[in-house]
Formats: sequence, structure tokens, C-alpha cells
Amino acid sequence: MRRHQAPLQRFGTLPNGVRTMKAFLFVSASLLGIAGISTNTNAESYPWCAYYAKDGGGAHCGFTTFDQCMADVRGVGGYCARNTQYVPHPDPRSR
Repeated sequence: MRRHQAPLQRFGTLPNGVRTMKAFLFVSASLLGIAGISTNTNAESYPWCAYYAKDGGGAHCGFTTFDQCMADVRGVGGYCARNTQYVPHPDPRSR
């Protein structure tokens, strides 16, 4: 009398449900990545940058006035300079 045995799975094969879920996750992650790359962001630009003398000399260009910038570097070392990448927003009244 023969006993029925379950078919043996080869090493490395996955059941259909797991294979489908992995494919779904891969496609979803790919689409989210593409959407994140193509998203247009409008970074705010400010006219003054603080250049820090400590720890490798980082920079932070997020100040609207020279006094704001100087208040930030005062006591920690560094200096302030105009942001060369600053582009003022167009005046909405000039349209």
C-alpha cells in the first residue's frame, strides 16, 4: 500500500502568496521612490548665512537679517555673510 506524500518543494522556492506579496511590495516601493524623486519642492532661500568656526565649520543660511545671523554665531564662533544663492521672491504686486 502506497502512502501519499506531499510534493517536495525545491530549495529556494516560495509559495505563491509569498511571491505575490514580495512582488507587490517591490512595485509599491519602486513607485513611491519614483514619486519622491520627481516631487518639485520649493526650498526657501534666505539672504544671510552663518558660517561656524567650530567642528568643521558648518554653515546655516536661514536668516532674514544680519542681526539674526550675528545673534546665532555670537558666543560659538563664526561669522555672517550674504547668501550668494539667495534669489528674492518676485513682488506679487508687480504682475
